[in-house]
Amino acid sequence: MSEKEKAKPSQPEDRQREMARLVGARIRELRIAKGYSSYEDFAYKHDMGTSQFGRYERGDTFIQLDTLVRVLSALETSFSDFFNTDDFK
Repeated sequence: MSEKEKAKPSQPEDRQREMARLVGARIRELRIAKGYSSYEDFAYKHDMGTSQFGRYERGDTFIQLDTLVRVLSALETSFSDFFNTDDFK
């Protein structure tokens, strides 16, 4: 078993939480790359709740598909580009 496989969570709930964390980290990475230094500024500009958006970025809560579509649209990022990282492979 590789080190990467050993580090992956084993329970379904753990995997879901890890996925929420990875999605949030990727949103944060792309937001910063677009020049938004704070999640509050980004959320406000794109008519999203700042507190909830912060929870998404931290992986504290699961993001709904329709919300992810809105976020990716605001980031001008496609699904394929969003998930095209080693974290999601």
